[in-house]
Amino acid sequence: MDSDPNGRFKKIFTDGSKLNGRVGSGIVCLSEDRDIIWKLEIRLNNEASVFIAEAVAIQMAVEKVGPTKEKIVIFSDSKSVLMAL
Repeated sequence: MDSDPNGRFKKIFTDGSKLNGRVGSGIVCLSEDRDIIWKLEIRLNNEASVFIAEAVAIQMAVEKVGPTKEKIVIFSDSKSVLMAL
């Protein structure tokens, strides 16, 4: 998260998970000072895969940000979803 100490930008973290048969996606946006600006979560169908949950989280982040001129970085722990995109 602090790979560039001179980098001043908003950070968005995405995640999808499956626990006890329940599937969901979540995102959180942090300010340059690491304060929570906004967060979203969505419950998906129980038959959805973690791959789909991760993809939905990234999609929600991109839709929430929309076109903007400010520097924003999206962090995801799903290499497979990023490769598919």
